[in-house]
Amino acid sequence: RLKSRGKSGRFGVIHEIIPTFEYILRSYKAMVEGLTNINYNEPDVLEDY
Repeated sequence: RLKSRGKSGRFGVIHEIIPTFEYILRSYKAMVEGLTNINYNEPDVLEDY
């Protein structure tokens, strides 16, 4: 939960937001890495619609 406020009210929580975005980015990279290991030429592979 974001709690801080800067003196001007605009940039106070940036130190709390950046780690959140880094976590989301790591999660997406892990999902993409899992999808790159799929052999799409196999007969039972999931279809990409």
